[in-house]
Amino acid sequence: MANPQKENGYTPIANELLEAILVYDFPSASPLKILLAVYRKCYGYSKSDDHLSLTQIEKLTNLSRPTVVHWLEWLVKSLLLVKGVLLPNIGYHYTINKDYDAWNKVVKPLLLVKPRRLVVKPPLLLGSKPPLTHINKYKTNIHKQGVLILPFQSDQFKKTWLEFKEMRFKIKKPLTHRAEEMILAKVEKETPETAIKILEQSIEHCWQTVYPLKDNGDLIAEDLKRQYAENPEKAQWDFMKRCQKDESLYAKYMHLVGLKLL
Repeated sequence: MANPQKENGYTPIANELLEAILVYDFPSASPLKILLAVYRKCYGYSKSDDHLSLTQIEKLTNLSRPTVVHWLEWLVKSLLLVKGVLLPNIGYHYTINKDYDAWNKVVKPLLLVKPRRLVVKPPLLLGSKPPLTHINKYKTNIHKQGVLILPFQSDQFKKTWLEFKEMRFKIKKPLTHRAEEMILAKVEKETPETAIKILEQSIEHCWQTVYPLKDNGDLIAEDLKRQYAENPEKAQWDFMKRCQKDESLYAKYMHLVGLKLL
């Protein structure tokens, strides 16, 4: 059974100051608990100020560290406390502001302190909009600039066109509205099946635009030329490994990577 006695220690506080605390409109119980903890550590030791660590306030209030940091800053901004210098391994110096007429009574806490980031996000409900990820945000911005009418309305073409746009975004070359119009103008002259293959060809090779369909030999030659221009030694090495699987490639494409007939 608890039996506190004044003889075992007490915290003297002026009645006028206590009454000012009672009528002050605290946004929640947490800042009040932290303020009382500071009073306890200061007035309880016959001091008007002291260096206090976050750990001390956590133990006295049983609040989490993020909560203590959040509301301590709010108390300082609201002028209930005055924050001083920081002593390493000890804490900041806090002074009790007894001038309750100067306390800020009108500003809401979130206007004074940045709101804490929520750790747990509420689940999406049926009918709610999907989260605005970077890709969805990109699509939304494009949509706001103007509505594009696709030359082919088949589901397969729409799916392939979306994949092409996402590929461009992933290689950090997002399509502008004007670029979309130009690329669609190139493929609308083809049949729907050919247009889809042209887009798939660009997606496979991470091309920024679209080109007429090429046979497999033309694609190999183009890839070898590009690789040799970027890194000749690596291009030769990769080409030789490729020839181990298909020896007929050597005679046909060796000149593209600077090799001679063996």
